[in-house]
Amino acid sequence: MASAIRIIWKCTKPNNVQQQRFYEQLMTQAAQANGMDTAVIRQGVMIDRCVHIGGQYVKTVPHITGDIVDSKKNVGFALHYNVDNTGTQPIAATTSAPNPELWELKHKEGKGFILVSGSDEEVRDI
Repeated sequence: MASAIRIIWKCTKPNNVQQQRFYEQLMTQAAQANGMDTAVIRQGVMIDRCVHIGGQYVKTVPHITGDIVDSKKNVGFALHYNVDNTGTQPIAATTSAPNPELWELKHKEGKGFILVSGSDEEVRDI
């Protein structure tokens, strides 16, 4: 029997209880598939979402953003879980577009988990 995954919300929960369960289900599945014990939901689905990359705004696929970590081993991943345009179903993974998409988190004493991107470090409060 798999142990329970701890869910932490770092964003406002959607008013729709079914959508809350959907987010938690996807993050729990990702945590279990990667041997993690904690899932952090950082951002829910925003259909018309743009991100700032290299000085330009780029439209992205709707996704749920979060982290999955093993709090005992101090390892984990940041992730985007891509969903359809309604925000109610995950998009099927392909070899060129995995779903969820994972980025390794490093653990630094005194800082906690950080996401390393080039020379930048982003501290992830968990």
